[in-house]
Amino acid sequence: MTKMNKNLLLNAIAIIVSTLNFANAQTAYIPNSASNNVSVININTGTVIATIPTQIYPSGVAVSPDGTKVYIGHSTNGKISEINTATNTVTTVFQEHLGMLKL
Repeated sequence: MTKMNKNLLLNAIAIIVSTLNFANAQTAYIPNSASNNVSVININTGTVIATIPTQIYPSGVAVSPDGTKVYIGHSTNGKISEINTATNTVTTVFQEHLGMLKL
C-alpha cells in the first residue's frame, strides 16, 4: 500500500468515525492531498456531490458537534480550513499558532 493510499484510508476511517456521531449523516468529506481539494461524498450512493478547493495538502478532518462545519488540516503549511456543510464552501482559513495541535 502506497503512502498516499494509506493516508486516504486513514482519513476515510476518521471521517466515518466522526460521522457516527450523527445518526442522519448523509455526507463524508475526503481530503485529496494530491489535488488540494476535498471531495464531498453522498454516503448512501457513493457519488461525489461536490469538490471543494482548499489550501495545499489537505490531510486531517474534524467535524463540529452540530455537523455544520468541517475542519480540514493542511500538513505542510499548518493552516486549517473551515468548511460550511450547508454550502460546501471554505468560509475561514485559520493560521496555526505555536502549540496548536494539527488535526
